[in-house]
This record gives sequence, structure tokens and C-alpha cells, in this order.
Amino acid sequence: MSEIALVSAKKIRLEQAAAAGDKGAKAALLLGSEPTRLLSTVQTGITLVTLAMGAFGESAFTESLEQTLAQWSWAAPYAKEGATIIVIAVIGIVSLICGELVPKRIGLIYPETIARWASRPMLWLATAAAPFVRLLAATTDLLVKPFGRGNNDDPPVTEEEIKGLMQQGTSAGVFEANESRIVSRVFNLDDYTVERIMTPRADMVFIDLDADPADIEELLKQSDYTVYPVVKGDVSNVLGVIDSGDLLAHQLKSGKLMPERVRKDPVYVPETVSVLEVLETFKRTRASMAFVVDEHGEVLGLITLKDVLEAIVGDLGDEDEPANSDATRRADGTWLIDGAMTLDRFRELFPAVSTFPSEADAAYRTLGGFVMAELGRIARVGDTAAHDGFKFEVLDMDSKRVDKLLVAPPHEETGV
Repeated sequence: MSEIALVSAKKIRLEQAAAAGDKGAKAALLLGSEPTRLLSTVQTGITLVTLAMGAFGESAFTESLEQTLAQWSWAAPYAKEGATIIVIAVIGIVSLICGELVPKRIGLIYPETIARWASRPMLWLATAAAPFVRLLAATTDLLVKPFGRGNNDDPPVTEEEIKGLMQQGTSAGVFEANESRIVSRVFNLDDYTVERIMTPRADMVFIDLDADPADIEELLKQSDYTVYPVVKGDVSNVLGVIDSGDLLAHQLKSGKLMPERVRKDPVYVPETVSVLEVLETFKRTRASMAFVVDEHGEVLGLITLKDVLEAIVGDLGDEDEPANSDATRRADGTWLIDGAMTLDRFRELFPAVSTFPSEADAAYRTLGGFVMAELGRIARVGDTAAHDGFKFEVLDMDSKRVDKLLVAPPHEETGV
């Protein structure tokens, strides 16, 4: 029972109890850190109990049972052998049930409690039988040595184990499904490159210092962003970023719209960095927007703090943006979906969809990118692609970009 409890007990709970002053938890942690000593002590105890039961059982029951069997004429010739076999069988069954199965089952049900309760007596036994325990431990280590010591550098817990625990906890009702998804996404931050969640260069909304003030005012009226890139001429010449609140405050004071007076220096990140590294960059620079550049210094797009947050919690949208504005379900069960919808956002609508082809290589991050990758060319209206039972049809193009898709899900999929 004790060894099963010690093996099954969660180390973090024992550490918490030990920190609170529980001596039993401290003993359990000590035994758990010395598996050879633990197993040797347990085996010593089991051996002593087994020998005692055998000796006591044979002397206490065999003789009386032999006399009982001898009273029957048909059993008399075999009374001694029969009594011995019966006593051994009964002792074995009782020992197996009461000494092994039931205690181990209890140890599995209450691992931390049993471990804390049994560890101190186990330590006393280990101390009392120290010479024999050391002999067993040394012999065991000698015999196990040819098989290697195993990988002692393995971490106590892995990312996959935590994800598995979250899934089990979600199935058991301990965690909400959203909590499990958020934890899984947090672990993915270091696996995803910034290209996966950035706004592509073609979709960037920016303030051009060469533009007329009236055009800049109209841009601010039409857009809902709080931070804008500031460029001179085009996106190839980024000068910085500007906060719309700072711009408005300066305009109220000076009476003029002068973006160059309130712009902040730009922050650049290479296209190969992970989303987690971008988050660290935001923390270090106190910026909320960064420009993604390739190895030649060309701007590929931009990423904001909101993009990182959405990579963790899902699509946030805007206050005046209706829910699922990028996806509309039609009466026939098909969906009208924006070609710029990310693959992660698509999974929020259809959680059962499997990984897209080449998705792991970050070959694309949107549904429009998937369609073009499947076609191997620039898409045209009417082109189709399929994945995991879903059919994607191009309904509209915006220059060379897929603007709208008609998505027909499998019959068993309805979306959320």
C-alpha cells in the first residue's frame, strides 16, 4: 500500500504539505527521492510478514485441520498433505487480498494521505533494517547497472503531460473548455512564428506623411485603430507609429493635424521569431506595435499586442463589430467567410477540423492562403479546394487576394 501511495502521490501536493510543516509529507518526499531504498524496505517488510504468516499458519492450523480430515475415511490417507495444501492456499488467498490488492487499491484512492501516514513508519523500518536494506539496495544496483541508469535528465513534467492533464480535467469538469484551450494556446506561443498572426503588408492601414491632412483626417474617421504606422511615401519607408489619442490631443492644442510631432520610433522584429519572443519584446520596449521584416529588411507586415492576446484567448473583435462578422451562416448550411480569416479562427467555428496541409511549416496562415497553396497559383473566382470534408469556393477576389469564400462543411459539422 505504501509503495503504491508513494508512487501515485502528486509531488506538488506533498511539497505543499511539507512546506506547511507536515513531517509525514517530508518523510514521503525523502523516500520518493530514494526509490531503491524504498523498494528494499518494502520488500523487507513484505518478506517478514510473509514468513511470519507462513510459520504461524502452518503451526496454528495445519495440525488441527489434519485431525479433522483424518476423521473421514476417504480423506484419512491424504490428511497431512491435504491440510498443508489447504492452509497454504487459504493463507495465500488471504495474503493476496488483504495484504496486496485491498491495500494497493486504498493507496491508489488516497495516495497523498496514505503516503504521509505510512512514510514515517517506513523510515523507521528502513533505519532498523538498515544493514539488510543496504545489502538489498547494493545488490539491486549491481544487477541493474548493465541495463543503464535511464535518463535522469528528463524533466519532472512535460508540456504534453500538462496538456493531457488539462484534457482529463476538462472531461472531468474540473476545468472549463475555454481554460483548456487557453492553456494549450499559451504553450503554442513558442512554436508559432510571428508570420502566423501578423497583419500582412497588403492589409496594413497607415498614415502617410506625404498625404494631405484632409486625407489623413478621413483615414482616421474611417478606421477604428488606436495605433497607426507612420510612413513616408509607402510602407518601405516606415518612420514610426502614432497613437490616435496623442494625435487628437496635439490637434486640439495646436489646431493642426501634425502626425510627425507625436510619432514614436518603430520597433522591428524578424520574421523568424516566435510569438512568445514578440511578447517579450513588447514588455521590454513598452510598445504595442512592431513591424515584421525579412532578412533583407523589407517590411512584411505588422503585429500588435492585441494580435498576441487573440492568439491566446481567441478573436476579440471590436466593440461595434458584430459577432462572427468575418463569417456568416446561410440558410442552406453553407458559410460566407472572409478569405483573410486565420486558420485558428476557423477552428473556433469548427473545432473538429484537422491540421491543414503544410500548416505546420507556416506556409500560410489564412483560408485564402490555403486555397492558393492548394491551387498552386493565384486564385480566380469559381476555384475550389477541399480539406477534411470541407469545400472552399472562391466567390470574390480583391486584386490578387482571396476576398470571400463559400465554405460547405460536412453534413455532421454545423459550426459554432
